[in-house]
Amino acid sequence: MKNAKNKQVYDKIYVAYVEDEAMVRQAIAHYINQQQSAEVIIEAGSGEELLQKLERAAILPHICMIDLDLGGISGFDIIDELKRRWPDMKMLVLSGHDHKEYKVTTMSKGANGFISKNNRLSEINQALSDIYQNGITYSMTINPQFVRDVRNGQEELPPLDEKELRLVKYITSNMTLQEIARDMHCAVKTLENWRHQLYEKLQVKSKPELIKFALRFGLIKLDNDKNLPHKQPTI
Repeated sequence: MKNAKNKQVYDKIYVAYVEDEAMVRQAIAHYINQQQSAEVIIEAGSGEELLQKLERAAILPHICMIDLDLGGISGFDIIDELKRRWPDMKMLVLSGHDHKEYKVTTMSKGANGFISKNNRLSEINQALSDIYQNGITYSMTINPQFVRDVRNGQEELPPLDEKELRLVKYITSNMTLQEIARDMHCAVKTLENWRHQLYEKLQVKSKPELIKFALRFGLIKLDNDKNLPHKQPTI
């Protein structure tokens, strides 16, 4: 059988699903597999596992369902990786965070839909069908006008490069400047200059303001430190 990159009609929608809570993942995958229209062919408990399984897959899924709160590689980073490695693969975000900022961020990164985990299971099946057939799924909060606004830049996340995104995660953690500088392979003075430039770019004046900004756009999680190597108080 041809893989998912080829333009052909399949009997089922092939789905990959990454979710670090095993019971949630298994329950949702079981529901999807009971439907005639879709089948979960890849399950993963982390972003790293998902990427490894996709690399080895004989058949690629049409759609990848992504939880945002993952240990290690975050759901936001997974969206970026999938767009880079498999640009034809569609993405449905399934998250417990039903905030506008998360929807703006994921849709601007290239996701094809966003569903809250509080929604009915039947809505997941409908979303998969919509994305497979039309390339996007809409809801009460993600409507055609919302998508147009995101794509036209009217709902916009300020552009940040890879270094700046890493800097946001480090500065909002409990690591000291010395620890961050060591991890980023730079001098403390250089780090202080980068921090000043980042604050100016995002129009924030302090670490608390940066944390608020980063949470608003889904750049960090409330337990941001768990993915970082140190947990010592910032001086």
